[in-house]
Amino acid sequence: RNFKWLDVDLKLYIDEIIDSDQMYKELLVKEVSEFLKGIPKEIRNDLKAIDKIKYYLIENNRIDELVEVVKYQKAKLKYLEVENVNNIYFGKFPFKNIPKEYFDITSEILNSKEYKKIEKMYWNNDTLNIKGFMFIHKINIKDKKDINVKATIINLNDDKRVDIEVELFKRRDTTQKYGVKVNNNTLLNRIYNYKWSGFEIKFSDERIKNLGEGKKKILIQYEVGNIRKEFYLGEPVSGNKSRPKPYLLDGYKIINSYNLAYELIISSYMEHAGINILEVKDGNIYLDGWTNYDNKLMAIDWENNIKLY
Repeated sequence: RNFKWLDVDLKLYIDEIIDSDQMYKELLVKEVSEFLKGIPKEIRNDLKAIDKIKYYLIENNRIDELVEVVKYQKAKLKYLEVENVNNIYFGKFPFKNIPKEYFDITSEILNSKEYKKIEKMYWNNDTLNIKGFMFIHKINIKDKKDINVKATIINLNDDKRVDIEVELFKRRDTTQKYGVKVNNNTLLNRIYNYKWSGFEIKFSDERIKNLGEGKKKILIQYEVGNIRKEFYLGEPVSGNKSRPKPYLLDGYKIINSYNLAYELIISSYMEHAGINILEVKDGNIYLDGWTNYDNKLMAIDWENNIKLY
């Protein structure tokens, strides 16, 4: 409850300080300071750095600086650069006389949602190919050695797993699209570099079969420095490029789809019969297909409860 006050409710009043008169500013700082005295400091650990800075200034009655921080948040925070110091990520805030510990944004990076996208998925003979990109916002990956990515297919029925290889490659377009412009006067310069965000995953139908029937997901283990995140592969682009047709070989069917969270679901199971062609000719119905049962077929008229063999 106290965290919600700090993370949501009080911020609504603090962020109004820019357009308020001096009486409002002084009253706000006084009341919030009293509130802060009654709660443990560790409750603030999961706040964003910019909010920790605000509460630090409020505690120390530095009203004018608080106003400047709120102005910075509204106009320039999205341009914040990040530096890695001994695997701790600090925001390069322009504020003076504030302990550097308040600039630590490591926890908010860990808690942020990763950027990922499946742009293309297709079968090449018996091999499923998946291409796209993934990165963590504000974490530069301009060198391939900076990043380590692993992938594992998991059968959701019994948790059976198999590791699969991930190939990384350069994607300059993700930097241009997501890297945040330095300012409006530059065309190509970006604050963040996501050069090695491209990926390709390949695995054969045999690897899917070996996991048994049922639904499967691909778990990604993503590591940059001391930032480690796990997430399921997903987020398809619109259209058919990220949605290949069902794959069928010797009665084994593999279907790729997405759940409500847009995570990739690979469903595989044995089919025991299938129809390739259905046509009506000269008053007769002709079926062409296959089955691994015996050759006896039965047609059912459910409305009249008639069965024909």
